[in-house]
Amino acid sequence: MKLITIITPTYNRADQLKRLYQALVNQSFQNFRWLIVDDGSNDHTAEVVTQISEENKVEIEYVYHENVQLFLTMYRGYQKVKTPYVMRVDSDDTIPSNSLEILWKKMEEVIHNPEVASVIGRVNYSADKPLGDCFPSNYIDYVFKMKNDLHLKGVHAGLFKTDFLKLEDLNEEKYLGRGYVSNFIHMKTDSMFKTYFINEIVYTYFLDEQDSSSLTNTKFNLKYAFGLKEYHLHYLRYYFPMYFKSHPKSFLKQMFKYIYYGSFVNDQSLCKLASDLKSFKLTLLFYLILPVVKLYKLKHPVFTKL
Repeated sequence: MKLITIITPTYNRADQLKRLYQALVNQSFQNFRWLIVDDGSNDHTAEVVTQISEENKVEIEYVYHENVQLFLTMYRGYQKVKTPYVMRVDSDDTIPSNSLEILWKKMEEVIHNPEVASVIGRVNYSADKPLGDCFPSNYIDYVFKMKNDLHLKGVHAGLFKTDFLKLEDLNEEKYLGRGYVSNFIHMKTDSMFKTYFINEIVYTYFLDEQDSSSLTNTKFNLKYAFGLKEYHLHYLRYYFPMYFKSHPKSFLKQMFKYIYYGSFVNDQSLCKLASDLKSFKLTLLFYLILPVVKLYKLKHPVFTKL
């Protein structure tokens, strides 16, 4: 069995898949397989996958389902991972030729550490410009502390221990037809386990601002309020018990966003928003912040990015 699964969600990215395929062929570390999860593409993605599979240079598994959007595509994909380690690489991005070699060597340093679930490196734009701040040397800590104590910014990517991915038992019906859902799949894992942060570039991000199918370019459309509400709900659930006392401002902001986005979801009453928190302390915080949200909406009635 291979050590690593590269998991790639895709939707109508046939031509970009070829670019990623070449990056995988060129990897200096070849102990991996490629899981492509197709979210209902109607271009020639299937034909491209057949073509590159016949070259027999990379072990490929191709899974197709009707369109359910990115969040559920990743959720389903992770459930199909059979290797001990997994890395997500999007279909329109690539990784440097030494990426897997770097990540695996770093993973070997923490492979038996029960507190560490992942090795995360830095990301480059395709124009060879690093995206985000540097980490301290040999830095191992929780993602929450990295962001809120060190205030490091940027997009990061890396390798996870598959057994440490704590996936929720999601009701998929709840998310079908809801549009963009901000990714909270790793959030439970990140709240429970530490990450080994490294400064090597392990991922190349291709910025495609004109791509009309890019969800990130349209996620603040009103129809995506549900997905944004779900993200902040899970943030509150997972991080509040551990960090509220040390970072109260962070949770005041998160609660504000949860109520704000939730208030634009047609089938979500305020009582339902409060009960979904499933915590007495969070419910108290909900009703403390609610008047502030109402005042804000009176001044800014149009749905907007917070």
